Amino acid sequence: NAGEPSGFLGEDSARPSCPSMPVNFHAVQFRATQEGLMLQKFVYVTGAFDYLVGAGAWAGALSNPQPGQFVSLMTLGMFLMMAAACLVWASKDMKNRAPVIFWQGLVRLVAAGSVVYAVPAGLSETWEYALVAFDGTVAVVYIVGMMRITQCNFFQLVQCKTA
Repeated sequence: NAGEPSGFLGEDSARPSCPSMPVNFHAVQFRATQEGLMLQKFVYVTGAFDYLVGAGAWAGALSNPQPGQFVSLMTLGMFLMMAAACLVWASKDMKNRAPVIFWQGLVRLVAAGSVVYAVPAGLSETWEYALVAFDGTVAVVYIVGMMRITQCNFFQLVQCKTA
């Protein structure tokens, strides 16, 4: 259809036309297609959000340059923008580009875990628990979503094996 995103599961994942299959087969496939489209949009939007976070890191570095932080914030900002570009690109063919999304899920999981450790240890501010709620949720959706889309287990995706 003209208004639907195409290729979210890859080029070889078009819905087969099987008149001999029971009607509920198409209902299950339709549900999987709807979940895939929702996941594709989720990856696209949350990935694109990293452009704003990267620009925010740059703004912080440029508005108040500090020795020992300027280079790190500028580099982090560019890294986040690169991650955004990769996620937006990967969302267009999730089955074949799943490791990009999966590994970004791992990055977000490490960020969430770091905050859980850092706040009680006095290494971070309490408000950063909000990052756990956001990044932790996104991480789980990315990781579990890519496992479902590819039918690969966690360790296969860690090794970037999708076929």
